[in-house]
Amino acid sequence: MSWVRDAQVARLWPDRVAVIVEPRTPFAVWQMEGRFHLIDRDGVVLEEVEAGAHPDLPLVVDRGAPEAAADFVDILVRYPEISRRTVAIVRVGSRRWNLRLESGADVKLPEDEAGAALALLAAMQAERGVLRLDAEVIDLRQPGEMIVRALPERAAAAGIRERDA
Repeated sequence: MSWVRDAQVARLWPDRVAVIVEPRTPFAVWQMEGRFHLIDRDGVVLEEVEAGAHPDLPLVVDRGAPEAAADFVDILVRYPEISRRTVAIVRVGSRRWNLRLESGADVKLPEDEAGAALALLAAMQAERGVLRLDAEVIDLRQPGEMIVRALPERAAAAGIRERDA
């Protein structure tokens, strides 16, 4: 019955019954502890699915993701280039999101104002092509700031060393 959002039954006199069923619509695939589940916009688990079975749906990962996914995905789709490059949306500590890009880079978003951080990322992509960099991490957790950490082998090839702590 997880696929049923609402059902109504009415008796139509003299000898009929009407049944109206409102189904739940798949919204995303949720990955948790190596298992994949189809979820709706409310975060209700519809059924377990195979990995990769629904490549047209966003992949959300970890605890707390199903309940918060719809609001975040509504923000993310405003930035089509970022959305297109995103392969997974990872919930961190049930309070904020990371994006895993097709390049393998992780984009760390702030707990509050994720939309503003995505707007900054979109602007930097338009101006400087930041999403094409060989980055390991793009950190947007501080308002108005972007910190890009290069892949270790790329940094070494460029003669860049990590700062001493």
